Amino acid sequence: MIICIFSGVFMQCILVYFNHRYDSHRLKKEIIATLTFTKPALNIFRVLTKQRLNGHEMLDHTTELVYFKACKLVLESIPCTVLQFAAFMELEISAGELTYWGVVFSLLVSALATSHTVMYMSYIKDITITNKTVEEDINGFVPLSGRNKTFVKAR
Repeated sequence: MIICIFSGVFMQCILVYFNHRYDSHRLKKEIIATLTFTKPALNIFRVLTKQRLNGHEMLDHTTELVYFKACKLVLESIPCTVLQFAAFMELEISAGELTYWGVVFSLLVSALATSHTVMYMSYIKDITITNKTVEEDINGFVPLSGRNKTFVKAR
């Protein structure tokens, strides 16, 4: 599992490098934020407060957030869930009732966290105005305001 986490952080550092390589001061700050695991919170803050780009970035804040979530999903969440499921399949019930239910609970939490990540990535890309105009066939099903916000309709 440690290898999964390190590979996820490594891919996130590569993403930060390609996004901020033209501003060395900002690149250092973003790499430090990635290595201290605070970069996802910064990405969410930038998306929710609609901060402007500085001009050197290749990706906007929403796309960067989605790519960070995708790195975490593909390199950490899914492999760890698969490893937990493999451990669950090898576990014998005679190993102890508490151990059995602990593994089941851990597996369910991992599956729920993975599915939440996928749903959040889809939702944040869908409600972003720039994505609604660029990718009209894929995004724009969730209304931004009004009574229809409660009921998601297909076009």
